[in-house]
Amino acid sequence: MRYCVIVLVGCASYAGGIVQGLTTFGDAIVFHMIWHAAVLLVPGVTGASPLGTRHLELVTLLMSLRASFVSPVLVWQVRKSIASTLMVWVLPGQVITILVGSVVLKRYAESPTLRVILGIFFIIFGFGVLGVKLWSNFQRSRRSLHAVVDKRDVEASRFSEQQQPSADSVTIPEDMAVVSPSWKDSPATTASQLEFEDPWAAVTPTCKGCFLVAALFSGFLSGSSGIGGPPFFLAIIAFDLPPTVVRGTLPLCFTIVYAIRNVWTFADGDFRLECWPEYVAMVNGGIAGVIFGNVWGSKLSRSTFVSFTFVLLLEASLTMLDSPLLVNLVIGVACLVFLLGFAVPRGIM
Repeated sequence: MRYCVIVLVGCASYAGGIVQGLTTFGDAIVFHMIWHAAVLLVPGVTGASPLGTRHLELVTLLMSLRASFVSPVLVWQVRKSIASTLMVWVLPGQVITILVGSVVLKRYAESPTLRVILGIFFIIFGFGVLGVKLWSNFQRSRRSLHAVVDKRDVEASRFSEQQQPSADSVTIPEDMAVVSPSWKDSPATTASQLEFEDPWAAVTPTCKGCFLVAALFSGFLSGSSGIGGPPFFLAIIAFDLPPTVVRGTLPLCFTIVYAIRNVWTFADGDFRLECWPEYVAMVNGGIAGVIFGNVWGSKLSRSTFVSFTFVLLLEASLTMLDSPLLVNLVIGVACLVFLLGFAVPRGIM
């Protein structure tokens, strides 16, 4: 029966690695979901392993160990997307609160209250990501509409000037004429064009402050559940940051803070030598999944990325609230089909 647990750990880590390669986070959510499903389908299966039966604590422990080996692989693949100026604001708060979250997990791992609090956190972040994205699209539509109106006003003004008799009767010598570029020949540079030319310019002081606050929440969630990405991705969507800025920065931050947590965990005696087969399966499955997922990660559109993020956070919340497995699957699939099949193609997302 222990071999089943080892295979379960490896496969769950591989699936989480694919999602992590696609979105740079979500690996812990996927692992929690698969582990939760296995416990519901085959009660007592995890008891055959020396990992134990304190599910929230052992999954967080595995994710912490996994991050120290898997995240560096992802960091190396996206090393050109590391913003050192952003890391200075993220790391200090994340290091402090991940230790706080670890202490809380150690003391209240079996408390239903902790799982409920985590579930509420994830559902808030999930709807926060969705709401911010919808508001951003609404604002972008308004700006586009205003641009169309302004263009029509300019064309109408030019047409009225051409109808004035005085404009045709006055002759200006050719050597005195001032040639000015037309509106169509020199369109104004848009914000998205500026971001494309210099993506690092999007990291404003306000953005750094927001990431500082997000780091505090992320550290606590990482220490107490192994799921630390949601606060950062709410900030990413809020500031419409290009993937270039965060695709390498966040995995590097998680590599460092989880290494610090592992030192504390090792000193506390939570890592056990007899669990080495599960640890090896966890690391190898994660590395293979990240390498595969990263191939498609750069091709993921922003709207598709937000859709996946919302569904992952919704599933994380349902898992923490011990929702029935069938309910989790139905809700997750229905939301994904609606977002990718209806909202994204119609420009709602």
